[in-house]
Amino acid sequence: MKIKKNIYISLVIIAACVGLLSITGLKTFYAFMFTEEALKESVHNLFKVQLNRAVKFERIDVSLCGDIVVTSFNLSTESDFNDNISLVEAPKITVDLNFYDLLNGVITVSGITIPDAKIMVFKSFGKDYNDITAQFKDIYQRLNRIAQKHERVFELSFSNCSLIYQEIFSEDEVLISLNEIDASLKILSKIINYTLSINSVPNKNSDLSDGHMELKGEYYFDDAGYIKQKVVIENCDLSYLNRFIGQKKISDISLKGSVSTDVEIKYINNILTVAGIIETNNLHVFSLKPQQHPVISNENINIEGDIQINRGLGKYTIRHLNIFDDILDITLQGEYLHNENDHTIDATVQSNSIDLTELSHYFSPLR
Repeated sequence: MKIKKNIYISLVIIAACVGLLSITGLKTFYAFMFTEEALKESVHNLFKVQLNRAVKFERIDVSLCGDIVVTSFNLSTESDFNDNISLVEAPKITVDLNFYDLLNGVITVSGITIPDAKIMVFKSFGKDYNDITAQFKDIYQRLNRIAQKHERVFELSFSNCSLIYQEIFSEDEVLISLNEIDASLKILSKIINYTLSINSVPNKNSDLSDGHMELKGEYYFDDAGYIKQKVVIENCDLSYLNRFIGQKKISDISLKGSVSTDVEIKYINNILTVAGIIETNNLHVFSLKPQQHPVISNENINIEGDIQINRGLGKYTIRHLNIFDDILDITLQGEYLHNENDHTIDATVQSNSIDLTELSHYFSPLR
């Protein structure tokens, strides 16, 4: 037994020595193959050249796993810092490298991991919302080109991040805070997978509790085209939409209350399917003209449905649509065909008996 014990101890010591030598060897190899200047050049090439965004940082190193670790990371919204506006600030990020290419002396970026970051989105007065979406679309397209170039999966991930959206109007501003953001975007050739989890803070004038949102999707950009998305929202403040409704002149109304959803969206072979439920809580809709008055007051309206749209055939099918609350319950099924050969509607509507006196306490379209 004593001999076996000594053998085990010897094996442990040998394993520890091998491990220590391996770590030392890797560190020596990284230091010999990749100088600090070479690492800085790689990071600047990734962000400044390939993503067209200026970047600042304090320190750079290679981890034992063969990834580049960047501290005090600051990414601009533009190709320079002239406006002094940052898009992402993080205490540390990791630029993931392909380990086998690294051993061959080649730096190949396979992803970016960003924990504990502060993300800032700023919309100045007079700027269009399309300018904001175009900025993120540009970053995605550039990431996609990186993935296509190396023909490998490229993954961008965020964990425990926060986002501040600031919009300036002529007389005031809107601030939207999103916390505990976890997100992942994976790009491979014509396939994209993403997940997103967010906690939202209600409007400062609201008495709602924090909301939550989860998104999950798959995109296949082949000949058939395939999209699948899952949208789950819990208790998100509707009043944040009021500025957008007014800015886009969608309608002369304002909203108050919260919304929750559990919806799945699919698109394949030119057929769009939307199925799920949308629930409102303490919904208030105010008409702003000719003078402000409530149209819907303290209502909990729910919509549950399954709808299919075939654009090729001009066919719109309501497999099931149920609009209901404590008083109202309406069910609709039907089909609408609109193409060169047919213009037909086939629908069935069912409703419960409605107490109009009770309904008028919540719904007042005229004043």
